[in-house]
Amino acid sequence: MILPKAFKWVLRILLIFAITLTLPVVFLGPLWHWKNGDFIYHNQWKILVAPSFFVSNTATGPSLWKLPVGFPLRHDPYAVIGISDLKRPFEYEADYQTFINSTGMVADTQRYQFLREVSIGTKFAHCLEYGLPNNSAKSFAQCTVEHSNLMVSFRGHTKYLPVLVSTIRSMSEQSK
Repeated sequence: MILPKAFKWVLRILLIFAITLTLPVVFLGPLWHWKNGDFIYHNQWKILVAPSFFVSNTATGPSLWKLPVGFPLRHDPYAVIGISDLKRPFEYEADYQTFINSTGMVADTQRYQFLREVSIGTKFAHCLEYGLPNNSAKSFAQCTVEHSNLMVSFRGHTKYLPVLVSTIRSMSEQSK
């Protein structure tokens, strides 16, 4: 009799621990927006943060995160949109081939394969999307914004690719 009762208590404690560990993830996005609003500013750019995303600052710039319920026990579906700076403003005619080559090298090292090229806006942003051959739900994309030194990277579930597009479309340059 004692063993089954002790076993039930251990299961309860493990369940409480798992819920306590994973429940805060649900509130990260709303709490971040409540505290910080809907926009971030990076250099001279105003960038909209999607409602369920939150922002963390890294050495290369801000990262917009969407973590699944159950993280860190579950890792899918997730998304991270990283904002970083190029050394100089991107000019399509002069820099596009270098952008293709460097993005391709990064994708190759992680076994991603080229899927498509996407332009957002009228010559505003140029994106290259890559996918994993053994997991069509995971995607990697890099985008450059024309006439700026802004690079936007995406890694995560393909269902969050529209968030990448809307994030780029919402960006506006602020006066210096």
